[in-house]
Amino acid sequence: MGKWDLSYELLSALKKALKELEQTKAELWSCANQKLYQQLNYPVTDAVKEWSDEIHTLDMLVVEGLKKPYLKNIATSLNCYDDKLGTIRLLKKILETKGIDNHEVNEIISPLDEIHLLRTKFAGHSSGKEADGIRKDLIAKQGDLRKHFRNLVEKADKSIKELKRIQL
Repeated sequence: MGKWDLSYELLSALKKALKELEQTKAELWSCANQKLYQQLNYPVTDAVKEWSDEIHTLDMLVVEGLKKPYLKNIATSLNCYDDKLGTIRLLKKILETKGIDNHEVNEIISPLDEIHLLRTKFAGHSSGKEADGIRKDLIAKQGDLRKHFRNLVEKADKSIKELKRIQL
């Protein structure tokens, strides 16, 4: 009889990576609400509401945990601070200024950008034609919203692990 390989379960790996990031770089990232770890789950249906709720929780856990004051201090010391930049863009500017390879920068920033954009378009603000177009595009590319969420969690896990590895 076959056995399940549970050595790498995406959501558990992401949560573990975030906890490790907080332990090693609390000045860069921390979880403001520990309940988010338990609240974040895979969508079990293809209902847009369920998926968007999980995207919202993913954003609160992963993206909102980044500490802009810390990033501002680093950017200022590197002479690359721009007060018009949000947290994700500021992190990107720091990584680029430090000479981090473009592929690595993209691997770190792209998942954060996607999570935050989806939260904004679905859970946060709009749900009209633009959101419907995004949803249809995601389904066309991924097959369904559940697969998209798993893929996004995997990319976020890699992003957090890269961020943990890099010396800011």
